[in-house]
Amino acid sequence: MVRLCLLCFFFFFLFLAAPAASQQLYFSGFQDDAAVAANLTLTDIAKIEQNGILKLTNDTSRLQGHAFYSSPVRFKNSSDGKVFSFSTAFVIAVVPEYPTLGGHGLAFTIARSKNLRGLPSQYLGLLNATDVGNFTNHLFAVEFDTVQDFEFADINDNHVGINLNHMVSNVSTTASYFVDDGPTKQNLTLKSGRPIQAWVDYDSSVNSLTVGLSPFSTKPKKPILSFNVDLSPILEEFMYVGFSASTGLLASSHYVLGWSFSMNGQARSLDLSSLPSVPGPKKKHTAFTIGVSVAAVLIVIIAICVAVLIIWKIKNADIIEAWEHEIGPHRYSYKELKKATKRFRDKELLGRGGFGKVYKGTLPNSKIQVAVKRISHESKQGLREFVSEIASIGRLRHRNLVQLLGWCRRRGDLLLVYDFMANGSLDNYIFDDPDVNLSWQQRFRIIKGVASGLLYLHEGYEQVVIHRDVKASNVLLDSEMNGKLGDFGLARLYEHGANPSTTRVVGTLGYLAPELPRTGKATTSSDVYAFGALLLEVACGRRPIDPKSSSEELVLVDWVWENYREGKLLEVMDPKLKGDFNVAEAVMILKLGLFCSNDSAAARPSMRQVVMFLEGEIGVPEEISAPKNGLLILTNDAGFTQGHVFYESPVRFKKSSNANSFSFSTTFVFAIVTELPSLGSHGLAFTIAPSKNLHASPSQYLGLLNVTSLGDPSNHLFAIELDTFQNLEFEDIDDNHIGVNLNSMISTASTTASYFINDGNTKQYINLKSGAPIQVWIDYDAPVNSLTVALSPFSTKPQKPILSFNVDLSPILLEFMYIGFSAATGSISSSHYLLGWSFSMDGPAQSLDIDSLPSVPGPKNTYSDLAIGISIVIILIVITGIFLTLYKITKKVDIIEAWELEIGPHRYPYKELELATKQFSNRELLGRGGFGKVYRGTLPNSKTHVAVKRISHESKQGLREFMSEITIIGRLRHRNLVQLLGWCRHGGNEDLLLVYEFMANGSLDSYIFGKPKVILSWKQRVKIINGVASGLLYLHEGYEQVVIHRDVKASNVLLDNEMNGKLSDFGLAKLYEHGENPTTTRVVGTVGYLAPELHRTGKATTSSDVYAFGALVLEVACGRRPIGSRAVPEEIVLVDWVWEKYRERKLLEVMDEKLKGDFNEAEAVMILKLGLLCSKDSAAARPSMRLVMRCLDGEIGVPDEITDPRMVEGVDEFVDSWSENRDISFASLSTSSLSILDGRS
Repeated sequence: MVRLCLLCFFFFFLFLAAPAASQQLYFSGFQDDAAVAANLTLTDIAKIEQNGILKLTNDTSRLQGHAFYSSPVRFKNSSDGKVFSFSTAFVIAVVPEYPTLGGHGLAFTIARSKNLRGLPSQYLGLLNATDVGNFTNHLFAVEFDTVQDFEFADINDNHVGINLNHMVSNVSTTASYFVDDGPTKQNLTLKSGRPIQAWVDYDSSVNSLTVGLSPFSTKPKKPILSFNVDLSPILEEFMYVGFSASTGLLASSHYVLGWSFSMNGQARSLDLSSLPSVPGPKKKHTAFTIGVSVAAVLIVIIAICVAVLIIWKIKNADIIEAWEHEIGPHRYSYKELKKATKRFRDKELLGRGGFGKVYKGTLPNSKIQVAVKRISHESKQGLREFVSEIASIGRLRHRNLVQLLGWCRRRGDLLLVYDFMANGSLDNYIFDDPDVNLSWQQRFRIIKGVASGLLYLHEGYEQVVIHRDVKASNVLLDSEMNGKLGDFGLARLYEHGANPSTTRVVGTLGYLAPELPRTGKATTSSDVYAFGALLLEVACGRRPIDPKSSSEELVLVDWVWENYREGKLLEVMDPKLKGDFNVAEAVMILKLGLFCSNDSAAARPSMRQVVMFLEGEIGVPEEISAPKNGLLILTNDAGFTQGHVFYESPVRFKKSSNANSFSFSTTFVFAIVTELPSLGSHGLAFTIAPSKNLHASPSQYLGLLNVTSLGDPSNHLFAIELDTFQNLEFEDIDDNHIGVNLNSMISTASTTASYFINDGNTKQYINLKSGAPIQVWIDYDAPVNSLTVALSPFSTKPQKPILSFNVDLSPILLEFMYIGFSAATGSISSSHYLLGWSFSMDGPAQSLDIDSLPSVPGPKNTYSDLAIGISIVIILIVITGIFLTLYKITKKVDIIEAWELEIGPHRYPYKELELATKQFSNRELLGRGGFGKVYRGTLPNSKTHVAVKRISHESKQGLREFMSEITIIGRLRHRNLVQLLGWCRHGGNEDLLLVYEFMANGSLDSYIFGKPKVILSWKQRVKIINGVASGLLYLHEGYEQVVIHRDVKASNVLLDNEMNGKLSDFGLAKLYEHGENPTTTRVVGTVGYLAPELHRTGKATTSSDVYAFGALVLEVACGRRPIGSRAVPEEIVLVDWVWEKYRERKLLEVMDEKLKGDFNEAEAVMILKLGLLCSKDSAAARPSMRLVMRCLDGEIGVPDEITDPRMVEGVDEFVDSWSENRDISFASLSTSSLSILDGRS
């Protein structure tokens, strides 16, 4: 109390008395609340933390905070006198939300008022757009800025500046300090989160202002910034001293730890060790967690391996079963191979193959050198089939295939004996710095050898063999450096003329064909894709994906294509060749590599054609189309960049320079993929400009204008902006808007991005930064001076535009203008894509079919959190499982923890459910669900029939969260959803039991596939489809949260005693709030029902449920599964077969034969077309479940004509040339008729 009184008295004496020229203040922290409250005024979000640190801003975007000394300080003897000298020292710290991205900055300021009418973001809370540069501001500030703002000519994103009445610094420098008294300058990172002391000194006698910085308590002898200035015109007689800070799109916490100020004297430096500590950023101990997780997993695996090894040593005899006598090729004895490899000694280890270790060996009798691959099999299941397949591959005979000589089985071991390849694998000779450099002749011979071997596999053997893992490390070299394709561990065989079966996706990243994740089918064409990657890496000496390379060279095929497009193809050749290669052969190999690497399977050559190219029988095409799908990239994931694309020739907009403008129309499809999911980084614009070379800035200027050209009528610039960033300077209405811009960045008219759906009255919000394709229509009608803008996620133009504006463009547009697009990024980046474009003078532009356009790449995702979670769950499952196994006999009581009392729905006693299911008798077993067995039961008291799902939980990890989710789903109420009645937890975590209403007629799949005992009528099928659709609509829109089912399929549709369809099995369901974006998660579901975007984005959405519903609709109508393994090739993929029949006008031929023609034809056509609409590969092109229900209820009709639901590759060429109507149309974007500046195609 004595200290408090003294401190208050001290401040009262210094400042509340009549102002004097020797005023001082000193805050070594801000611990004393009473003293601080009396002497500091905090506004906006500024506050003092409990540990005595002054926090100006927090981790909230676009806010500001101010802290001023409460009383004014006298800086002059009179209003027109000379300013006194002053000095201040303070310690600051900036802790950003994201480690490398600053959230603007803070400033020491001297102002006329404590209540600054400033804006956040780049204005630092000091000024606003209207008073920047105004002499009447009387504002002095020293800014510490962590964002480079081009508008205010910031030198970088880590600088100190002196500002007088303006946000453009009069002088600035990079944050740093001089070491000792010498010339050595040491950089400081303002956003490091560490304390930094600043000294600001003004000597009025010589008009000198200096600023010093240091991470220490001692003031440097030499300042980092010096500026000669007379502050007398700036400062008034009485002014307020303090601090201002702000955040922008990204946030930083700005702290002041201590503060010292003195008039006409030197301010005291602050002792950093005595100040409050700075709170650190929220840390994720990722590395530690991964280390611990991996170590624990390895310990568990090692323990299991030790146990297996002990058992293995006991089983040491070769056992030959009767069926094995029929298997070829030669079977070796285990002792022979053991002796050949010197007891599988590590010194004989050559490497690791697809299934195990590979050892060098010498057969004891023949002295032949061999390679022995030792494969460990933990179970006998499937061994006979595996050996049989190995035997088939063992019969392959070709000089460019590594020969399988024989095999051996010894209980848990399968050993394969191959030709020994003396020179190892090809990758050792072409990547990094090999000991031996292959000549061009050797490389060319290896390529031809591998191609010959692949051709034999695809066409020369009695069956088609798909290798599935063609890559440099699987090409082995014999003693004469002949290339031989090896490692058939992933190979698959099928009969010639047959269709390959669907299987899991295997292979190596960089060699996997793009279609594999969608179809699950490895084909000869997917082998060709991998061979294309091999061609390029052999020629270039680089891996297909090289993380050590620059962003332009990261993906090999993209880099080669860019150099080919620029006419610099030979610059990609391996520098280790030192230019010693046959130019014609090199060009042919590189072009062939691009040809084979085409994203479209149909566009790739066959291996027979490849061999003909290599042998010179036919020539590689002169012009190679882009291996990618014709997507034009305006900007990539770099910050503060811009990109432009313009049609090469100017377009005539007037008959003469002073005439009226012509009418024009354009439509284009774009997509914006953001670096951070919820944060946009500015946008793109369709523009009409007098030149293709815009002198513009990035960020908020969208690459259109710069700070000096804003509002200048001589710009003659027209633009429609699609902006994902709210810039207050340009009066943007929000961060998701469309605007009409005339010579300025301030939109003349704007509106939130949305579109009118069919009825023309209901407006649907659309998210510009969703990453999904969006089509835009811009129409200018010159006779009535009307400009309209419409947009939609679909291919059809809305009947009503979203933005209408009356304007005469004649003063804006010149006689000849260039048309094109501009985009820009700021501190956060976005990739801006253009998928297609159509333009017309004096006539409507042709709309684009979104389904036929290139697909949009997803955002870069990191799955470290998922991997950590999985690792932890695996560890806990193993450890807890062992523990519970030992104690499960003694733990047989129902345990109710405190939190479970809040959980609903009804909790059943275990004994009641045990009695209901007759001790979980196998006779009561109905089947197996997503998480366990399902039993039929009758509750003993109410005699209600129920279905009891018994789920086994091996760990307590996540149980409470899992129960919480079950509780939410338990509150779902809809007549077409199977009702969760209650639950039970028994024996700790041993059993989790879920109680559902009983569905007397089982699941739908047992009535439509194969030869069911009961055949559903058409009316019953339509009723079931309507019921499931109604249930899904409730999940997506009717419940308090959005529920994504994630496993809609026939076996999860249950039928009650009246054959009403009810959707069940919510074991994979995910919930999120309406209006939010679903989180990325692992891909789960059933093949045939998985939407194509799931493998790319990892995000299950309502649209992915619609895709699965489309598959369900088609299988109910056709009586076939989405992927039929026994069907003829044309009918394997149900949606493809239905589409082909629709295209051939034979749609009703796909109807289920079991119906024997007894169905309503109009209903059947509607159902089938609806199934195709829901099955579109483009998520944005699928209808919502609300639209689906309106179709089923007859409120709206299904379109008369529908487009192919499959993804159609874009044609990389100019489609419609200039005509009398001057129409321009791009089905996909190529560079043949475009000028591309800054961006990438």
